[in-house]
Amino acid sequence: MKKAVLVLLAALFWFNSAWAMGSAPKKENYKVEILKMEVVPAPSTAGLQVIKVIAKRYEFIPNAIEVKAGRPVRLILTSEDVTHGFALKEFGIDKQIETGKETIVEFTPDKTGAFDFRCSVFCGLGHMGMKGKLIVK
Repeated sequence: MKKAVLVLLAALFWFNSAWAMGSAPKKENYKVEILKMEVVPAPSTAGLQVIKVIAKRYEFIPNAIEVKAGRPVRLILTSEDVTHGFALKEFGIDKQIETGKETIVEFTPDKTGAFDFRCSVFCGLGHMGMKGKLIVK
């Protein structure tokens, strides 16, 4: 036991001596980098139009959605039964809606008119009739 303690003390003495004799890193060997961070403002949610849409065989509820052009839109899509899709071709949207999960779609309509949306995931025999209208005023 005494021998182990002596070996440990000798090792500590040697380590401290090496450190004191200059084998420790010198200040000039350290490199300090200053990182610049850019603050980017969050997208404006002023006037955000939030609409909840339920997908179920073979309909969307509501099946007509009215929004204002130039104002951001957030669609909160949910499915009650099977996996569905939500495709709105004119705005480049095609999302899958899984059962029991919310799917968020955000966009700002930049043109007015009536635009068809439809289910883009085969959900059964009535799939082709599962559609609705987005009306942008």
